[in-house]
Amino acid sequence: RAARAEAQAKQDAEDAAAAAAVARMGIVEQRGESDAEEEAPDEVPAPGREAEVIPVTHEVAIPGHAKAVTAMSLDPKGSRMVTGGLDGVVRYYDFNGMSEAKEPFRIVEPVDCHMVQSLSFSTTGGVALVVCSDSHARIYDRDGSSKPVQTTVKGDMYVRDMQHTKGHTQMLTGGMWHPFHSEQWITSSLDGTLRIWDINTAGGGMDPFF
Repeated sequence: RAARAEAQAKQDAEDAAAAAAVARMGIVEQRGESDAEEEAPDEVPAPGREAEVIPVTHEVAIPGHAKAVTAMSLDPKGSRMVTGGLDGVVRYYDFNGMSEAKEPFRIVEPVDCHMVQSLSFSTTGGVALVVCSDSHARIYDRDGSSKPVQTTVKGDMYVRDMQHTKGHTQMLTGGMWHPFHSEQWITSSLDGTLRIWDINTAGGGMDPFF
């Protein structure tokens, strides 16, 4: 009888533990369901109300271009910024020497009547790649000199095989500096090619077709 009573008590304890575990699981599931029900989908804030959903503590509006801004780049140290727009103008800003007017210290127009497609500082911040909507990519120094340090050549538009011409034959669509090599950059064009360039190679680039 004693053994039977002991076995029964042990069985009752196991049943109680199992019931408690099931109860806890049920509570967790209910909490998970309630959390899922309470979680609302992300919504795009209305214009002018971005600060209500974006954790912004400080914001400064910098006077920019006459038309829409299409490209922007910061140097690696974050001390200088270049912007470009549909007006075809590149503006240089120096945050360390910026006055309350927040005006650019240099304004450059690389080519007439062509919008700025892309801007990219090199990994050293010494020069910036400027890509406009023509067939040439231009390299300017960080001070925004009037003449570019280097300009890529234009390819022969009458050559069908793009491997046999040294540059882009149609409008450029983008460009970016190499993230590790400070002397190389890449450009893309409507001619369907990507071209890798080297600042130490005159015009034709290090690998003109990719």
